[in-house]
Amino acid sequence: MTKENRDALGSDGAEGGSRRDLPGEGVILTDPGFRVTDFSKGAERIYGVTRDEMVGRRLDLEFQAAFPDGNETEFRGHLANRREGQARLRIRRKDGASVTLETVAVPLWDGPLFTGWMWTSNDGSGPAAAAAPQGQPRAEPHHDGFTRLVTDGLPLGLTVVDVEGRFEYVNPAYARLLERTPDQIIGRFPLEFTAESARAALFDARAERVSGQQSAYESQLVSSDGALVDVLITAAPRMVNGAVTGAVAVVTDIRPLKDAERQLRQALDQNVQRVGELQAALDEARTPSGSWPMCTGCKKVGAADGSWTHVETFIAERTNARLSQGLCPDCLKAHYKRHLSEPDGR
Repeated sequence: MTKENRDALGSDGAEGGSRRDLPGEGVILTDPGFRVTDFSKGAERIYGVTRDEMVGRRLDLEFQAAFPDGNETEFRGHLANRREGQARLRIRRKDGASVTLETVAVPLWDGPLFTGWMWTSNDGSGPAAAAAPQGQPRAEPHHDGFTRLVTDGLPLGLTVVDVEGRFEYVNPAYARLLERTPDQIIGRFPLEFTAESARAALFDARAERVSGQQSAYESQLVSSDGALVDVLITAAPRMVNGAVTGAVAVVTDIRPLKDAERQLRQALDQNVQRVGELQAALDEARTPSGSWPMCTGCKKVGAADGSWTHVETFIAERTNARLSQGLCPDCLKAHYKRHLSEPDGR
């Protein structure tokens, strides 16, 4: 993130103004090696450190984290494979206080280049959450100026749905996939923009998220002109105090991949057909037909170019057959009759 963007967010509350104070929400950006590149105001409150103290430091080394749900291996496996991961973490802040967080790690890509991670942490049980005015909904992470700046600039589609499955937020990249504006999508259901053939996968994925599981599946969206858009959807449930309150999904446009796959399949089919045609032509070429002259003396076969070839060679060159030497019963009697009459049969 550039200095101008940080100033606009007011990271130090100076001339650029103060960033929105979100109760219990924090967003952190890190590079591929988990070194912090930016730290939201909400993250400062949750982790008990300032942005200036964290930038450049390894996030995974700064805080002692425990996994009360016992899914540390699974979570770290997702990180190792650069896949979206979610876990409940218990960390010890610098002031010694213990905080339990619902954390989602989302890999960031610039085309094929992996550029780092976006970490969203939620402390629904902390004092900051209790400080939200009574009767007002708790602020969501995608409402934060910091987070909005990040998500709106992502080249990948990003969506947030509520507990009923309605879109609460879609970033511009997702809206472009549907050739619509975000305002034309927010408040509606994903089902409305999903091809009929892909709806069963959507229902299965939603059932997984409602039960607290992540999901990753291929789907087809329908743009405003009716065109089908091939996408890969990776989604994770949003958790507050152990309860599912919706889901966050990263939507990747895989049309170039699908186009390449179709072209490869078409080329493969054409190659299979061509191989069949060549094999048929080869079989035909290796099957002698027509009239061929044969010498009555030496039994050589004459070719069109005037050459003469032993019949064994002629057949071997033009068929898959091979001839071996032997004697038929008639020739055996005609040429070796004397030997056959000897007592020992020689």
